[in-house]
Amino acid sequence: METKEIIARLKERGARITKIRQSMVGVFLDSARPLTAGEVIESLNSKKSKINKTTVYRELDFLEKENIIAKVRLADGETRYEPAALKHHHHLFCVKCKGISPIKLETPACSLESVTAAPGFRVLGHSIELFGLCAQCQKTKSNYIQ
Repeated sequence: METKEIIARLKERGARITKIRQSMVGVFLDSARPLTAGEVIESLNSKKSKINKTTVYRELDFLEKENIIAKVRLADGETRYEPAALKHHHHLFCVKCKGISPIKLETPACSLESVTAAPGFRVLGHSIELFGLCAQCQKTKSNYIQ
C-alpha cells in the first residue's frame, strides 16, 4: 500500500490529515524493519520535520487504532511498530547490533490447530523470534554477546 492510499482511507474515515501524520505514514512504509518511537523521531528529524515526543506517541496510538500500523514487541522489551498491511511474518534479531530483519517461514514446525496448550484454549496468533548474529556482526573480531 502507498502513502496516498492510506491517506485517502483516513480521509474517508473523517480523520484530519496533517503533514506530520503523512510523514509518519511515509516513514513506516519506507522502513524495512519495525521502528521504535525514538527511531520514528530520528527519521522525521532527518527529513527536517521537527516533532515533539508527545505528538509522536499520540500519532502512533492513532495510526494503530486506525489499523495503519501494528505493535510489535520483541524479546528485547522495546515496543516497535510496522505497517499493519504486512503479510504474516517473523523476525531475526541480532543480539549484538540489535538489528531486526523480517523473515517468512514457509513451513511452520507445527500448525496452530495442533497446539493444545490447555483444554478450551483458543490460539489467536503467534510470534516467532530467532536470535543470533547478523552477517555484519559475524565479520567483526569480537563475537562477544552482551
